[in-house]
Amino acid sequence: MRSSTKIYMLLKAREKKGELKEEHLTSIAREIIDSLPPDAAAQEAIRRREWTEEWYASRIERLRILAQEKGFWPEMAAIIANGAQPEDKPPSHSAMLVFMRHRAETAEKELAELKAKINASSAT
Repeated sequence: MRSSTKIYMLLKAREKKGELKEEHLTSIAREIIDSLPPDAAAQEAIRRREWTEEWYASRIERLRILAQEKGFWPEMAAIIANGAQPEDKPPSHSAMLVFMRHRAETAEKELAELKAKINASSAT
């Protein structure tokens, strides 16, 4: 067992007894990570990233199996891959907001470019 895991488990036990609160654990964990040599801190970050990727992968795999059994895997795969909804359904409110924000930003950029061209041509 890693020393950081042992420390965390000891702190968690004290928390259960009411001797520590969650915010103490967070600050103590940050101090431990900051005290590690740079290589050790990087290795710890890599280990945590790998664990998170495995955690999500196992859950996605279980959801994939369930979706295939229930017959809606293609739709679910499209949502996982790019957030797309089936073409026969209207876009969600958040999707419309993103689309409209993009249109507004594009229009503002085009307007600024046109103003710059007009100012350049009137200055000559």
